[in-house]
Amino acid sequence: MGAAVDDMLWYVVERFKSFVKRNSTKSKKKFPKNGITLKQNKAMNFKDGKIKVNAKEKTFTIKTIQKKQEITLSFKDSYYNNLDLVDGEWRGGNIVFNSLEVNADNELVLKVEEEREMSFPKIMIGVDVNKAKENWFTISEAMENGKVTVPKPNNIASLESKRDEMNAKVRPSNKKKEESEYRLNSAQKRIMYRRIHKIMANRHTAIEEAVVPVLNYFFEKYGDDLGVAIDGVATGARGGNSFGQEDVRDVMWRWCVKNNVPFIIVPPNYTSQKCPECGHIHKQDRKKNMNAFMCPSCGYFNESCDHVGALNIRDHGKFLLEKFKLTSTSLSTNVDKTPLAKTFKNALYEEFNFPQFKRIPHL
Repeated sequence: MGAAVDDMLWYVVERFKSFVKRNSTKSKKKFPKNGITLKQNKAMNFKDGKIKVNAKEKTFTIKTIQKKQEITLSFKDSYYNNLDLVDGEWRGGNIVFNSLEVNADNELVLKVEEEREMSFPKIMIGVDVNKAKENWFTISEAMENGKVTVPKPNNIASLESKRDEMNAKVRPSNKKKEESEYRLNSAQKRIMYRRIHKIMANRHTAIEEAVVPVLNYFFEKYGDDLGVAIDGVATGARGGNSFGQEDVRDVMWRWCVKNNVPFIIVPPNYTSQKCPECGHIHKQDRKKNMNAFMCPSCGYFNESCDHVGALNIRDHGKFLLEKFKLTSTSLSTNVDKTPLAKTFKNALYEEFNFPQFKRIPHL
């Protein structure tokens, strides 16, 4: 795809203009000393229409630096499945220059989503993911060992601890900045970021090693009848460091796509407060009841609110699949210009008579 890279000069031009605009004053223009280059394996998101992908025809169209001029190229012969790229090499975004291979210096890699039809699952399992280390994620149905809860492995907790220590050095709070006598310079920060990326890649692999065997067990048990409903709660990153819930979710949907297993991301509202038996919603006092669930309406008891959450995620996921017959890797996906989270939320509100929903965080 060498021709495509030649026509990506508009990106270089835009970066050049952006640099000048940010760094210049009214009286003096400032230009970059070393020019603007495309970094190897640099991943970016493009949402302004400069790149249009036609997954059905296996082509993509990009704008050129010439006004109203476009070029359309085919990627049919180089189309491949990137579901195996879960080792941290793919850095996000929907486009990567120079591919993921060191020796591929003339390639342009685009991330494309495709639709596929699946039969409706006869058996659904629900998965509730939590911050607590002792109940990292809970399944609606017992696993091979007879338990419904998987604790967070120590190696993952250790990697997260190292990540948090490095993040504190790279991005110290204002209080820490005042107390610290030594600060990292730009070169040291770049080195630290590379170390953090390596830790996060190792952490992702460790999460996969913990999650996939559980899914494999249910796949061997139910085969093509299996469907998975996954907790769609926000990552928690805005209130501090993320506790890895989004990685558990991503590993699960990747596994589902790879094994052609129907899945659905379920909005988390009231999943740990709704009684699985009678449907009444009761806020539980987890400190007083030690995370146990007791329904004052029908007397239903469960020793774990997390298991109740997994049961409700299963039921909500089954309902949403039956009603909409569609799935997505994220609740932020738009359907007919409406976020999928809102569409699902309204449907659950009407079906289960939920109280007024609070705003769902962007996933």
